[in-house]
Amino acid sequence: PYVLDALKEIGVRATFFINSDNLHNDSPQTAALNKESLVRMVSEGHIIGDHSYDHMAHNTITDSPRNAYVGLDDDITWFGQINIDPTTLALEEAGYKEDAINFVTKTMRNNIRLPFSNNWRVGPVKHDCYACTVPKSSGNNGVELAKALNNEGASVFGWDIEWKMDFSIYRYRYGGEAMFYRLNSTGGQLPGKIVVLTHDLAHRPGGDVNAKAELVKFLSLSTEKGYEFKTVDTYLT
Repeated sequence: PYVLDALKEIGVRATFFINSDNLHNDSPQTAALNKESLVRMVSEGHIIGDHSYDHMAHNTITDSPRNAYVGLDDDITWFGQINIDPTTLALEEAGYKEDAINFVTKTMRNNIRLPFSNNWRVGPVKHDCYACTVPKSSGNNGVELAKALNNEGASVFGWDIEWKMDFSIYRYRYGGEAMFYRLNSTGGQLPGKIVVLTHDLAHRPGGDVNAKAELVKFLSLSTEKGYEFKTVDTYLT
């Protein structure tokens, strides 16, 4: 909830690309907390996107870029309905009605980010990242998956700048001010627009850095400088 708290404090809307296997975690308590976060995302006006059902962990085993994509016929089945259904079920259980459910279904079907992979297929924006996963066959399969999902009507987003993490401890490598100075006002894949990637795992309690405070600092500095935060469904507008 710390990411949501920071966004609410500054008044910023964001896009959350989710894995719905987290909604039925082995720990009922963890699953319940994840469902509460999902409900907050929707109620506070954020956009939900598809990040595959399980972050492709069924292929990678150790949740790493190695062997993330094994072949189009199987890989594509881990996006779309398999990820949407648990999400909309959780929202139905929370009391959301048809219009809200349909809206989340639409945003998840239309906005996808591939785990580990900075492949883009958004309108005129096309970028292939063959080296994002290993071995070479996985990288190739990831590119083909991005093409196939786009052919089905989805926008596949990568990122222009990433708030780097130390994945051995799931913490940011640097704070909000340093992240702010990494922004390039000229834009990324499109002029004047920057897709910023960060991971909610950095916002667990503990550690040497107060990640929520650092996110607030980054958002505050950016908005004071004139940056405007928008959700990915408005990217081409």
